[in-house]
Amino acid sequence: MKTLLIIFLFIASSASSELVELRKMYSKAGINKENASDFYNKTVAIRSEEAIVLGYKGFALTLKAKYENEFLKKKNNFTKGIELLESSIKKDPQSVELRVLRMSIQENAPRFLNYNKNLSEDKQLILNGFLKSKTEVKTVAIHFMRSSKLFSEADLKTLGL
Repeated sequence: MKTLLIIFLFIASSASSELVELRKMYSKAGINKENASDFYNKTVAIRSEEAIVLGYKGFALTLKAKYENEFLKKKNNFTKGIELLESSIKKDPQSVELRVLRMSIQENAPRFLNYNKNLSEDKQLILNGFLKSKTEVKTVAIHFMRSSKLFSEADLKTLGL
């Protein structure tokens, strides 16, 4: 029994430290193809079924799609990424962090893809849940909100930013 507990704690600790790394990489992942590729490779290496990890994996796939040259690969990566992210949101619908990931994709996805239906809903959940979020989630959200065209100065001011 002790052995199982030790193994569980090791796995939980490992996934937690990898999540810290993903959060750090998130802010630079979309800057260029190399960063997107590094971010994607990092997510692939993580063996976790946690909603937040699946959300980052989905986000990474949509970024990978952005830099694909072949249409079919681009489409498949984007579709699979969205499916992963949406399934992670179903697992944890109140997650501010998952909503930030989805909103950042929807804000930047080409309009013809028609993947922009949750912008208002996600913005509202982010604004309502921000102050109750953990510091590391706030850091991810702040980075996104400051670079997003969908959050006004008034929105940021209400959050004390």
